[in-house]
Formats: sequence, structure tokens, C-alpha cells
Amino acid sequence: EAKGVHEAADASTARSVYLPLLRGVTPRALEAFDPVEQTLVTGLRDATTVPGQALFLLNSPLVRREALALAERVVKEHATDAERVAAVYARALGRAPTPAETDRAVAFVAGYAASYTPPAPVAAKPKAAAVAKKPDDPPFDPDQVDQTGEPVAEDVIHAKDATTAGWLAFAQAVVASAEFRYVK
Repeated sequence: EAKGVHEAADASTARSVYLPLLRGVTPRALEAFDPVEQTLVTGLRDATTVPGQALFLLNSPLVRREALALAERVVKEHATDAERVAAVYARALGRAPTPAETDRAVAFVAGYAASYTPPAPVAAKPKAAAVAKKPDDPPFDPDQVDQTGEPVAEDVIHAKDATTAGWLAFAQAVVASAEFRYVK
């Protein structure tokens, strides 16, 4: 079923060239990055940079989950804030931060942690009942699935405490930076 393939593609951690693509169904993780039209032969993909791509990196559950993993790792493995900043820069950007970048990052994390308010718990929504297939229904055609109005369930990623939340926000900002997106 197309919906199952689509959900599996959204949950995949493989590189995008290995994701299954169905005509007319673009994985959500690729929507912001101008994917090629799947019904046409395309020899060269347009190279664009638009604000939606940066917003994807700031709001994507995938990016937040990876930034949280990085934040938890640097908090656990490094004792000082300067070491943590250096570890985030080394892992994400492959370089050491300048003294000014370290000072800004430490001030940002401290301010974020000081103003952090844990999110309120969200009640789980009940699942919709499955519709039974009738014997006279035509065979399922994934290319004919209308996904207009389909609800999108996104994971909500939260840190366990204020310190980790500050490092999560910093790690996500580094990953969303232009320096991370472009290879020099």
C-alpha cells in the first residue's frame, strides 16, 4: 500500500537515493529540496536554495532527533561548556570554533537553559478504525491514492532537562547553518 511505503520512506535513515519513490508520492523529507518530477526523465536536477530548506532543518523531527543525540552525547562526554562547543563544531562542521564563536555559543546555551520551560504533556489521539475491504473493490493502485487532507503525524522531540535542551537548540542551529549545508 502506498501509505505504508510512504511512511516507511519517511522513517528511513538511509540516504535519499535509496528511498522508494512512487509516482505522485514524494517523501516528506525531500519535499523542501526540489525533488525531480518522478514521471519525467531528468538528467540534471535544479540546484536551488530557498527559505523552506532552512525551515525544514529547523523544524524537522529527523534533524531535531539527531541534534538531541548529539547534545546528549556532548553533555555526557565533556565536562566544560567550551569542550562541548568544540565537540559540536568538530562533529557537525569538521573544524574548531573560534574564541568568539565559543563565547557566543556558551552564552546562547546558558540563556536558553535559564529560560527553558518543559513542554506540557500531550494526550494521545485515538487511532481511526480500519476500513474492511469489500470483495468487489478494484485492486489497490498506489498511483491513484489521493493524499489531499491526509493528517501528518510528526514526532515531537524534547530534551529531558534544561541543560540538554540548551545543547539541543545549539546543535540544531549548527546543523541548520549555511556552513553545514555547503561543502567548501
